[in-house]
Amino acid sequence: MFKGAFKEAQKRRSVLKQKDRQKDQQTLSKEGESSVGFKKEIDCFGGINALYLEQLESDSFLDPSDFRPFKKQEFFQYSDSSERSLAKDVDIWRRYGWRTAKLDPLERKKTPDALLSLMEKASENLKKQEASQLALLQKAYGTHIGAEFMHLENPKERQWWIERLETPSEEAALLSPQDIYTVLNKTEFFEKFCHRQFPGVRRFSLEGSESLAVAIEGLLKAFAGQGGKEIVVGLSHRGRVNLLGGVFGAGWERVFGEFLSDKAPENFTGGGDVKYHLGYQSERFFAENSQKLEITILPNPSHLEAVDAVSLGYVRAKQDGSQRAEKENYAALLIHGDTAFAGQGVVYESLQMSQLSGYQTGGTIHLIVNNQVGFTLSPEDAYSGSSCASLGKAFEIPILHLNADCPEEIAKAMRWAVAWRQEYRRDIIIDLIGYRRLGHNETDDASFTQPLAVEAISNHPGVFEKYGQKLLAEGRLSPKEAERIQQETRSSFEKAFKKAQADQALEERKRLFVVKTPDEGFAVRDDRAPRIQPMTGIPFERIRRILGVFDPERIAEIWPGSQLSPRLSRFLEERKTLRATLKAKNFEDKILREHNLDWSTAEALALGSIILDGHGIRLAGEDSARGTFSHRHLLTTDQKSGERFSLLEKLSRRQGRVEIVDSLLSEYAAMGFEYGYGLGDPQVLGIWEAQFGDFANGAQVVIDQFIASGEEKWNQLSSLVLLLPHGYEGGGPEHTSARIERYLQLAARNNLRICMPSSPASYFHLLRRQKTRRCPKPLILFSPKSLLRRKTARSALEEIGPHTRFEPILRTLTGAKLKQTERLLICSGKIFYDLAEAVEERELEKIGFLRLEQFYPFPIHELITALNACDVLKEVVWVQEEPENMGARSFILPWILEALKEVGKDSVKFYGISREPTSGVASGWMGTHRKEQAEIVEQALSAF
Repeated sequence: MFKGAFKEAQKRRSVLKQKDRQKDQQTLSKEGESSVGFKKEIDCFGGINALYLEQLESDSFLDPSDFRPFKKQEFFQYSDSSERSLAKDVDIWRRYGWRTAKLDPLERKKTPDALLSLMEKASENLKKQEASQLALLQKAYGTHIGAEFMHLENPKERQWWIERLETPSEEAALLSPQDIYTVLNKTEFFEKFCHRQFPGVRRFSLEGSESLAVAIEGLLKAFAGQGGKEIVVGLSHRGRVNLLGGVFGAGWERVFGEFLSDKAPENFTGGGDVKYHLGYQSERFFAENSQKLEITILPNPSHLEAVDAVSLGYVRAKQDGSQRAEKENYAALLIHGDTAFAGQGVVYESLQMSQLSGYQTGGTIHLIVNNQVGFTLSPEDAYSGSSCASLGKAFEIPILHLNADCPEEIAKAMRWAVAWRQEYRRDIIIDLIGYRRLGHNETDDASFTQPLAVEAISNHPGVFEKYGQKLLAEGRLSPKEAERIQQETRSSFEKAFKKAQADQALEERKRLFVVKTPDEGFAVRDDRAPRIQPMTGIPFERIRRILGVFDPERIAEIWPGSQLSPRLSRFLEERKTLRATLKAKNFEDKILREHNLDWSTAEALALGSIILDGHGIRLAGEDSARGTFSHRHLLTTDQKSGERFSLLEKLSRRQGRVEIVDSLLSEYAAMGFEYGYGLGDPQVLGIWEAQFGDFANGAQVVIDQFIASGEEKWNQLSSLVLLLPHGYEGGGPEHTSARIERYLQLAARNNLRICMPSSPASYFHLLRRQKTRRCPKPLILFSPKSLLRRKTARSALEEIGPHTRFEPILRTLTGAKLKQTERLLICSGKIFYDLAEAVEERELEKIGFLRLEQFYPFPIHELITALNACDVLKEVVWVQEEPENMGARSFILPWILEALKEVGKDSVKFYGISREPTSGVASGWMGTHRKEQAEIVEQALSAF
């Protein structure tokens, strides 16, 4: 590459000399900046630099991702050509030695010819000059551990790996041969036992990668030895039930119970999930260092890698709730499949989080179960890099490739992995290269698509057999001891199986995933059950106290010398004025009834009061600190220094913690992270905000598989709030709809709370209710956009004061009183204000309104009460901005019909008004939008 560049530069120089300056400039501008660079810097290709370019050429030819930045000191680092050559050859081994290592148990992988030629040349040179150095490099990089670390920019980090790989260790082995043999025996025996007892039943066998259990055992032991307190595991389906019963400590009895049972335990109110999705919480004790380690395996769906970000959020919550010195003692272990790691975008998003202040967890250990196939997908069709782990290079993550048939090297590598994580707070990737002895599952035949691999595997002994033979041959394990270990394993499995059978007969089966006793109300899964809304209003004195932190004078005291944006100063002055109305001891009731509470202030008061109650808050999303619509400003920026500070952090010395995070431009991983954070610390009110509600579908997997169904499948409770800006305002198809209809389709058995508040007071109470209700539920909240600044869309302070609560249905003063109402318009959100203004302008006296603030659980009892008050009712109309095939229409209409029937008003005319059906959500033309909006209002008010 660089030799060619050198020749090209010489050629261009000779051509350009024959042309005039003007033509030179024209030619150079056409060829671009690279041509200019060649012309100006042509002399740099000669002399001693040619050696450096030669090395860069070979590097970039073999692997362009490894191209190193220019370092001029390297030109003068060596005193003579022999030293330069030696250093170059050593560097080649460190960079590419892993490509020659014996990493494939089936010995099918071959080193590329070009790379092999380069390595042979480097080896010949080293053999001539420094034979001992060559032997050391071959042992360090060319055996059963393939290390990639030279892409790390920090020289200290590279040196850290060089020392461990090239320096013989005198440290005692992390796991003894007997330990490894025992783990392998249990892991393999489980697969054979299940194959015999449960033929054809899916378990996603670990056969071919049994050493994964050794890797995990070593990791747990090493992490506990470093002071680790809890490790959170994101684990895919492959080998999950095996690992749960074994190294993760759930016990074989529980696992067998899942195989034997065909119904849920009596205390389980949900629909449940298959055994290879279930999680567990356990504790392991390591006698060698007298350390206990908590293990949390989170339940997960079959959507590959979806649990990654959830696990990271869980760990971050644990760290945030601990002392500074203890944070490193909580870590995540993510166990991936090879093709999933390379193919799933959420992996990239999760890796991108690793060094971001709002998401970092002090390093994650990634363990790839590389069985060299993805269902029927071959590696050459699965990823473009040199390995399935190549993605890690983009984030400067070291990669260790391991042969799954070499368990002792695996244990050694896991010690390094933990040490690296604890020292540098960085991620590490372990690529455990094995194979898949069976098909994708126990009924799948892999020979259709991988016949050569199947043949090779059928002739290949398992790692337990190979390792046992090795130990016996070396005299490190006696036949008697081997038989004892195997007999103990058989006996323990048989006892566990009999116990599971007995428990099954008595219907006393233990669930795999055990949760704490739920709060009162957890078992209420009836959509129609009457619900008393908790009191969520706050004293006026508390309102004054919270507003005080937004006083510009107070800000100047806390952050002296700070300079606020002039526009922000006006924003804060409004809150100062509002606080002043509450300052006098004898303020009049009319002050409280004035509608001067806007949306952002209501939100700040809700969050501030939650913090003062001792709960934490974490608000995260794209542009959430300022707010997409410049309405929030919970983090303010000093206009002189650029420093950001949080106003809510200064409410009280004993307040809950506050974290306002501007997220990376991700929905999938970002939402998953917040869901996991809430699991890790239920005392924190977690809020994820979409930039626009339309974009939340980028995280549809999290919404469908965790938020909406986590309780139903796993008894997993969450109070996460999704803020989804929604409203038809002429923004076009991509900035209009949060897809109300999709969330309502997911609603069943009291699993969610789905609301669209039309007033700041409703918004205030909804946020407060999330930490007041004893039984947490996710809250899907369709938040406003233009209403944020609409003067008529404000609330009175008395609506959030003492003895107030959220009202699922609001009776408005606009229009007729219910007793005189002939046409009742039921609507939600922004459309109410358009309708109300039109009613006032036309002075229509027979039209009344009900504002539906909560879609689900549907407030059927409140609606019945309101309809009972309508003495002269002739028509009921559901009005929405959304098209007929979207929005809440199809969900709401049956409920309204049921309520009319309940109150004996079956004869009342009932219909819905909306936009025409469409597949495009909204028009991109402002004129069309206005016309459609006007037609909705006209239809709703026609004939009056």
